[in-house]
Amino acid sequence: MIFDNDIFPIVEEEFLTKDAINFLMDWIESNDSTFDEHQSNISYWNKKCIYYKEIISEDVQYILKQACLAMKKYIEINTPNESKKLYVETPQLVRWRHGDVMTPHADNVEQDGVTPNTSPWREFGGVIYLNSDFDGGKIYYPNLNIEVTPRTGMMVIHPANLKYTHGVSEVTKGKRYTISTFFTFDQLYGGFLSESYNDSI
Repeated sequence: MIFDNDIFPIVEEEFLTKDAINFLMDWIESNDSTFDEHQSNISYWNKKCIYYKEIISEDVQYILKQACLAMKKYIEINTPNESKKLYVETPQLVRWRHGDVMTPHADNVEQDGVTPNTSPWREFGGVIYLNSDFDGGKIYYPNLNIEVTPRTGMMVIHPANLKYTHGVSEVTKGKRYTISTFFTFDQLYGGFLSESYNDSI
């Protein structure tokens, strides 16, 4: 997919309500050790994630699902000429600690444009910041000369292609907590097939 405008990345302040954020952060603080138990087939992600299906709390799952469906609606509103149906992958909570950094990458293609990517079905990536009491951890887009300073409740969405290559600067103090998810036109990778969402999250 090629985008002919400069609406991306979409940055929306106060995307989540304070009540939703406080609820999620209270749960995270009570379950922080769950991050330590996470093992991924990509070693970089070890001890960083709690996947949606690993969360026992139905209330936490509900907030994550509604937030992701609302993000999908933002994409659809801003891509009105797209006829394909968009699906949401199931999200994860992500913990970034002191020293964590992510080098620039695209979500569905490698930087050389040749090496096979492990997730070529992805069309968009999205993140919601659950706190801002940390230093560093900014998302940046080197091809666009854009840098975004995280704020509590902020949402950022970008296409998954090379133009929107992005990285995360080193977290130099504190812990950075986010909701992260991806969006696809391939129903096989759609975690949420329901269209219902609630604007009041």
